[in-house]
Amino acid sequence: MMSRSPEEMSGPHEIVDFFTSTANFPGGFDTKYPTSSLIGSSARQELAQNFPLGMRFKSAEVSRVCDTTTVQLGHHFRADGRWRLYAFADESGQAVTELADWLENSADSPVKQFTPAGTDIDSVFDAKVIYQQGYHDVDLGSVPRLFMPKVGHRQVIDWEKVYAAIPHNDIFEARKIDRAGALVIVRPDMYVAHVLPLTARAEITEFFAQNMVRAKVANFS
Repeated sequence: MMSRSPEEMSGPHEIVDFFTSTANFPGGFDTKYPTSSLIGSSARQELAQNFPLGMRFKSAEVSRVCDTTTVQLGHHFRADGRWRLYAFADESGQAVTELADWLENSADSPVKQFTPAGTDIDSVFDAKVIYQQGYHDVDLGSVPRLFMPKVGHRQVIDWEKVYAAIPHNDIFEARKIDRAGALVIVRPDMYVAHVLPLTARAEITEFFAQNMVRAKVANFS
């Protein structure tokens, strides 16, 4: 397209139409990685249909519960080498609470296995939760500690990992996320690595066992 002369084009609109229709490619959104040690099976893709496996994580608007600010979920993704665990909560919140407890405390959890001793709990795995309810209905006092970790030298609570859906612009609808909830695992390069139910345990352990190096057992307090 760039090498064509103006005489070869049907009009000025042609180059605009071309870049509009192919915008996903230069933006990195058309790249798709196949199943590997870094990309899981697509067997549970139906739980989050618009977060396709092996493709770039596409952002959507949510409310940050701590200050009710509307933010783009993907814009809080820092290029810092960490894995992202996006836990889209079930309606009652029970399943996501149980998952968070397992991730924080189980010896089989990748958070326990691969977080170096003496580091913050989110130094390798940045876990965030997105609730189906609006921010008015999310009780921060009941949010699992995994999503409100104490970090840094002063061990200050990080309040910015808890989000709520926006009623008129629901991320669950926009990304076709099952109302039973889903865990979307995203690689450090922002590509979706796995989609699993909130009840998954062995699948999470097995996935990270093939691409992570075990650290000394962490002791979170």
